[in-house]
Amino acid sequence: MKRCVFFLVIALLLLSCAHQKVSYLPIAYKELLFQKKDNVFSLWWKGKVDIKTSNGEMSANIIVVAQKDPLCIRVELTNWLCGTIAYGFIKKGRFVFLSLKEKKAYIGKLPAEIKQKYIWAIVRTAPVDIDASCLVFQDGKIMLITKKFKISFKDYFLRKSTIFAKHISLLVTDTISLHAKVKRVEFNKDIPLQLFTPVIPSGFQILKYQVPTL
Repeated sequence: MKRCVFFLVIALLLLSCAHQKVSYLPIAYKELLFQKKDNVFSLWWKGKVDIKTSNGEMSANIIVVAQKDPLCIRVELTNWLCGTIAYGFIKKGRFVFLSLKEKKAYIGKLPAEIKQKYIWAIVRTAPVDIDASCLVFQDGKIMLITKKFKISFKDYFLRKSTIFAKHISLLVTDTISLHAKVKRVEFNKDIPLQLFTPVIPSGFQILKYQVPTL
């Protein structure tokens, strides 16, 4: 039932914009990104994602639905062969990852050092609310670099008056490499809160998982 509601909401979001021409305007990011407070409170976007870990690699279609305050995120990964592969949820500092192939639910708490503003920057597809002095500007990219991870954003566009990057990459040392390409994005849509509440199917094995400390 929850899955049906999710697809219904996405369909309504698409239909609500169907009569509009989807226009993305390439821009010079520095002039706009840091000149005013970001006004995005919710979003959804779809695209492609490539993920590499020590256990293998995967390419999939991705749909992200998120709200900023409180931070709630829902991610769905699919491919043409298997349909839905996995769901991921983040809410109030906790996460649930449902692997449909494994029939397993991984649950846990995000380490305190994984700041919510970094997570929001990734799903928001722009390094908003992050001091410019913490960022590196190079070859059209904006990068947030620490000892353990690097987040980069490139190819900046406007959707109406809102800036976003079409390409987002995350590299965590010796752990994971992720690259996402945004194909369609909408901002500040009303999103039912129940979409951010995971439903673990009957028969799934529930495993507690500790995210490695960064």
